[in-house]
Amino acid sequence: MSGAVGLDGCRGGWVMARRDASGRVECVVLERLDDLAHQLPIPELVGIDIPLGLPEHGARDCDIEARRRLGLRGSSVFPAPVRAVLQAADYAEANARHRATDGRGLSKQAWNLMPKIREADALAHRSREWRARMHEVHPELSFTMLAGGVPMPAAKRTAEGQRQRRDALTAAFGDRVADEALERRDRRAAQPDDVLDALAVLWSAERLMRGEAEVLGDPATRDATGLLMRIAG
Repeated sequence: MSGAVGLDGCRGGWVMARRDASGRVECVVLERLDDLAHQLPIPELVGIDIPLGLPEHGARDCDIEARRRLGLRGSSVFPAPVRAVLQAADYAEANARHRATDGRGLSKQAWNLMPKIREADALAHRSREWRARMHEVHPELSFTMLAGGVPMPAAKRTAEGQRQRRDALTAAFGDRVADEALERRDRRAAQPDDVLDALAVLWSAERLMRGEAEVLGDPATRDATGLLMRIAG
């Protein structure tokens, strides 16, 4: 098995950050999460920036805690949708199901994540082996941990925000790693913040492997299908 990988959703699928056989950090785009099953060797731990455990109703404790921890960046944590909306055909149906199940509507931001949530849910339920490999990571929490517990001052899509995140990743991976990943990215498939987020998720995934990551949410809390409801940083 290989070590950890970090995944962040992008226009072309998923940006995957990983170390190659020589230990060099690189980013590639996977069109589908199913492509992970064909990676050789198979990743030992998969950090992924998408909700995994989904509530039956109400907000997840890990989301509430993450928003509190992130302060001015707390709005980057979208409340995870309830599991009842996973197979809704369109936003109107999902919104109605969410309101009927939970008493509150579903945000458009959460609906836009639904294809990625479905992909991750399918992979996590493919087998117990894949379920054990997958861990939810929020990159803004990763960047906050990289900065000594201080949330990034600028938003990630601004030039200053990207500079701050590149600087934080330099401390984690060394000079030029983030810059080279940005230079080599497929501009049709991924935005700069997608690449930086994937690298941050990789950093947290490697920390999870070493038992060093901070995990928000009760480590024993699972959804109705057995998926953990927690977020690592």
